[in-house]
Amino acid sequence: PTSGSVDIENNRVVSVSNLYFSKNKYNVSTVDGNLVASKSSSTRTYESGDVVYFDVASGEPCTESKYKESIGEYETYDSLNGSKITITDYGNSATGYNGIDNKDENQNSCLKFYVVGSVEDRVTLILDHNTTGKINWNTEDLSSGPSSEFLLQLKNDTKDWKGTLTPENYDLHIEAQCYDESCSEEIDYTIDYSSYTSKILSMEEAISIMNITSVDFKKMFFGECCIAFSENNLTTSEARSKSYWIADRLLGTSKENSNAITDDYLEYGYYTQSVGLYKVKPTIWNVQSFRLKHTDGMGGNDSSGIRPVIEVSKDKL
Repeated sequence: PTSGSVDIENNRVVSVSNLYFSKNKYNVSTVDGNLVASKSSSTRTYESGDVVYFDVASGEPCTESKYKESIGEYETYDSLNGSKITITDYGNSATGYNGIDNKDENQNSCLKFYVVGSVEDRVTLILDHNTTGKINWNTEDLSSGPSSEFLLQLKNDTKDWKGTLTPENYDLHIEAQCYDESCSEEIDYTIDYSSYTSKILSMEEAISIMNITSVDFKKMFFGECCIAFSENNLTTSEARSKSYWIADRLLGTSKENSNAITDDYLEYGYYTQSVGLYKVKPTIWNVQSFRLKHTDGMGGNDSSGIRPVIEVSKDKL
């Protein structure tokens, strides 16, 4: 094991706590005062929202203690009054925590991720912060998907990351629909991720994370600006508690109160890879605080950025 503890009294094992094996999975037990480790026949299960620490430089899992090794103070601005504030945070983003650059002296490569979902052999993880703080999604034609500049930034943000699986291509097709007397255009594009180490979140993944079980897509596309947390079988506070991590480090977001602004939450939002329609006009879905929101994504006025999503083999974890 690379971390954890074993308590021994009088040459006998009396307790075992949080043993961590970086490469293999073992069942650890005590038998007649001895510590016994046997190869596990089963692997950990991964639930939506579980925290995973992963070292993107080595392509191996890491520990919370490693993640917390690098701490730095950074200056930013309070969006409410424009005043300069100083925050203390873990400076462990190879491309600049929350889109802020030039903190190499405070960084390590052990990053914090949240589980988006899992299948038999792989886990999908989303980073707990944006790697690019503010960028245009596409300045010319939203119906053609994210621009080459946007995708190049995503690729550059994560090009040196190891241990990730190549994401599957993303396909979106929306047939032209009418709103009042106007009609929208057809939207049809594919994002080719074949040379990427990461992708970005889809609207469908965000809806699943936010516990939304019933969606009126026509209403979403044509009638409302946003989709908030579902209250199906959950109070609003319970829904936030279960899914607040989708908005980790976003301005105006905390686990307890979505209106609270704290030093830990300083980003405005991040883009998904999905386009929708809002009153006929193509718009991008992005995550802002506790909601999915339409944005034109063309001028960067909403200060949305890039938050990488990776897929990792369960054998790696």
